[in-house]
Amino acid sequence: MPSPVPVILSRPSEILALIQMLLKRRKPSNSRQDLGELDDFSFCYATLDRVSRSFAAVIQQLPDDLKDAVCIYYLVLRGLDSVEDDMELEEGRKRELLLSFANRLQEPAWKLPGIGDTEDYRHLLANFHKVIGAYQSLNETYQIIIQNSCADMASGMVKFGDRPVQTMSDYDQYCHYVAGLVGYGLSDLFAGSGLEDEALSSQRTLSNHMGLFLQKTNIIRDFREDTLAGRNFWPLEVLKTATQNSAQSLSELNFPLESLNTLVAD
Repeated sequence: MPSPVPVILSRPSEILALIQMLLKRRKPSNSRQDLGELDDFSFCYATLDRVSRSFAAVIQQLPDDLKDAVCIYYLVLRGLDSVEDDMELEEGRKRELLLSFANRLQEPAWKLPGIGDTEDYRHLLANFHKVIGAYQSLNETYQIIIQNSCADMASGMVKFGDRPVQTMSDYDQYCHYVAGLVGYGLSDLFAGSGLEDEALSSQRTLSNHMGLFLQKTNIIRDFREDTLAGRNFWPLEVLKTATQNSAQSLSELNFPLESLNTLVAD
């Protein structure tokens, strides 16, 4: 397959046309039932298209060896995040699953049917043995990076599992655990591939800030969706600047504009 030709876009209409083309190209063509019959890597890439809002098209542009590692890394963390996001799970059970998730990557037949807050996430976890199969075929360097990153992220999720994000400091710390660590992991994968300088993996501040930027964008955008699902990641101290009763603000979905301004500026 020939390498893609770089395209320089100068007008908004050109950018919009490219986005529409990419979205059309990425439209999933397999039913969920069909996905379960695919080999491990085919399942992973088909599932990536279903569970990723923005990363699937970008991952596909990476060199083959690194592309496989980043795809599996994304799906492992997406599986972990799906456990955290399932508000029907009993807290003790959720804690156990999160803390054991990284070690389960050594169990070829392991899967989690019935868990996840959307059908696509449930399908991912119900067939997670396919992700594990693909993971175990990766270079050992990649496997170690992915497993360690997953374990670190799970520890952070558990830390915030029984307490809300109260302060802006909490907000930064939570975003570090669920996204800054992804910046670390990606930098380590890039350096470990030999395609980037090894020094890239030591630039932790830069990696963390990029992760925080992306995660905070998602948290700001998903306020209503998270609230309807019984979740809140906006710092309570910021919400309280907009209302005397933050619980009422969340339950009635009165969008806190002053809080929005604060978080956008942050």
